[in-house]
Amino acid sequence: MQQRFKWVLVIVVACIVLVLAALADQARLIPVETASKARVACLSYAPYRLAGETPFDPTHRVSAQRIEADLLLLRKLTNCVRTYAVDQGLDQLPAIAEKLGMQVLLGIWIGRDVRNNDRQIELAIRTARAHPSSIRTVIVGNEVLLRQEQSPEQLAAYLDTVRNALDIPVTYADVWEFWMKNDTLSRHVDLVTVHILPYWEDEPVGIAAAVDHVVDIHHEVARHFAPLEVRIGETGWPSQGRMRGPARPGLVEQATFVRQWMNAADREKIDYNLIEGFDQPWKRRLEGAMGAGWGVFDSDGLAKFAFDGPVAARADGLAPSVIAGLAGLLLAGLLYAVFLRLNASAAQRSDGGFRLVGLTGLLIGLLLPWQWHVLSAWNRFWPEWLAAGTFTLLGNLMLLMVVWRVGQQIDQAQRAPSPIPGRIIGLLVHALLFGTALFMILHAFDDRYRGFPVPLYVAPAVGFLLARLSGPWLPVQTSASRLLALVVAACLPWLVWQAGHENLQALGFLSLPAAMAALSLWPARARMPSNQPAAAGSTE
Repeated sequence: MQQRFKWVLVIVVACIVLVLAALADQARLIPVETASKARVACLSYAPYRLAGETPFDPTHRVSAQRIEADLLLLRKLTNCVRTYAVDQGLDQLPAIAEKLGMQVLLGIWIGRDVRNNDRQIELAIRTARAHPSSIRTVIVGNEVLLRQEQSPEQLAAYLDTVRNALDIPVTYADVWEFWMKNDTLSRHVDLVTVHILPYWEDEPVGIAAAVDHVVDIHHEVARHFAPLEVRIGETGWPSQGRMRGPARPGLVEQATFVRQWMNAADREKIDYNLIEGFDQPWKRRLEGAMGAGWGVFDSDGLAKFAFDGPVAARADGLAPSVIAGLAGLLLAGLLYAVFLRLNASAAQRSDGGFRLVGLTGLLIGLLLPWQWHVLSAWNRFWPEWLAAGTFTLLGNLMLLMVVWRVGQQIDQAQRAPSPIPGRIIGLLVHALLFGTALFMILHAFDDRYRGFPVPLYVAPAVGFLLARLSGPWLPVQTSASRLLALVVAACLPWLVWQAGHENLQALGFLSLPAAMAALSLWPARARMPSNQPAAAGSTE
């Protein structure tokens, strides 16, 4: 038993060190290139940054006071904003921008609903005629061809309608590949507006090459459409989400891209609009965690980074995890002390189990803020919250139960272990394997907007390892558990191929379900625990 205790202690301490190292790395300040100018050419603006706000709510109407407050924040960085629609109160924006001395790229939303398209166009024409001094360009449609919601011919007709009604330059905005595939639209616009987003490319581009990629694509498109002006309508980088190939989201990466891009655009004389002004929580429904993290301001209106100086991946640093870790250590230690006090029949008592359970409480506490960050970033609907939250709770509980059981063995070395904790652990093993198999299947068939939730799988993976090291009294192997483990194992090669060898985030995550599956399939030793005291000199 003492040898087994030492192995468990070493693994728990090693995990604490690794988690602390990962958290410290997130708090480390990283040098980032300084932007030569602290002014952005233009920023996308949508008034849906607060909780519960969404363009999908037809009753939502943004107030003039709210628009003015938002523009006053954005004016710290730019004199230009791009909008995507004129309904829900956004027709008030040009007048407010005019008062603040700002310019507007006025967007008209074009979708499948022809009557709504006509209403948008009519309202936009009236708005543009009333405020010609603040509206720099009218953008008729955003990624309509990408979404396949209108034909190029119908889109051309919309463009002609707006051009004939206004003396303001008119354009259409779409991903650069769709502009190249539908280049006849260039006869219906005054300039070409393209989106170049290295993170979302079919072959994602890592941060080291992202700015050069945008410059190169812009030059390619500009040559194709010469002599028309080519403006970049969207470029940027997400501050959160999952890796796509070599493209890693993150606050440091976002600051790196924005600063480097501003310098490159100034050097290359490229007109552009950065996506976007504020983080948009509602976009998680459409694009996963990545969709909510493109703003240079967060959803509370606070700047996410400066345009000079080093940047850290997590602004809150180590403090939340350290506080939660100490609370976890204290709570787990107190609970185990209560167990010892109530269990007066224990033949032997030592502080080994107390230390082990306390350290495990520290590990789980360190993980909790990290786990909450993942849950709040990725869960969009209550079923996702229920499933992911339950999995997280069961994973933490399973690790604590395994270590608790080892502690019981240490503090009751001459007594036969109770079968009840082992049965509970067996149920937890099956539930966690089921959740893992389901997640792997969903990821295999629909991976674009699913993440790699490493913090949620650390505790169960460590729990599986300790269960196998701690003896056959932990029932981690049944026909059902082997079947679930085989499902997980069968998904692994496909997911590794999907992610690609450059996606270290995916490979690191997949190593945890792989370990859980391997430990569930690995043959167990056929030995039953003895009710007799250990022989002299034995370490069992």
